[in-house]
Amino acid sequence: MIYKRCTRCGTRLPYNTICSCKAKYKTNSDSYKDDKEKKFYKSKAWQDTTNIIKNKFNHLDIYSYYVLGQVEKGQVVHHIVALDEDFNKRLSLSNLIYLTEKNHRIIHNLMKKSPKDKEDVQQLLFSLIKRFNIDFK
Repeated sequence: MIYKRCTRCGTRLPYNTICSCKAKYKTNSDSYKDDKEKKFYKSKAWQDTTNIIKNKFNHLDIYSYYVLGQVEKGQVVHHIVALDEDFNKRLSLSNLIYLTEKNHRIIHNLMKKSPKDKEDVQQLLFSLIKRFNIDFK
C-alpha cells in the first residue's frame, strides 16, 4: 500500500484518503469568514486568479524556496494584505503568493504576533515575489 503524510498534522495515511483533521479544518475555517468573503472565494474570478498565480510561480512555494532552501509544490494562494484589511486588493496579482499549507499556517501565526511582526512578514513576502520575478523572468 502507498502512504502519504497529511500536510496539516503529519499523520501517515493511505494515499487516496483525506485526513480527519482537514475535514475538521474545512468546517471551522468558514466560520470566521463573512458572507462577502465566502462568496468571493467561490467566485470564478478567484478561481481564475488562483490559476494565474499557480502558473506565475511555476506551482512552487517561493517562501520554501528562498527562506527554507527547499523546493516544494504550493497548495494555497495567500493574500499578503488580507481581505479584511483591503478588500480592493483581493484579485491583485502583486498581493498574492503561492504557499504550502504548512507555510501558510506558519505565516498566519507570525502575522498574529504583533502589528510590527505582521508588517515585517508582509514586507518579506513582497520582497520574495520581487526576487522571484528578477530570478525567473
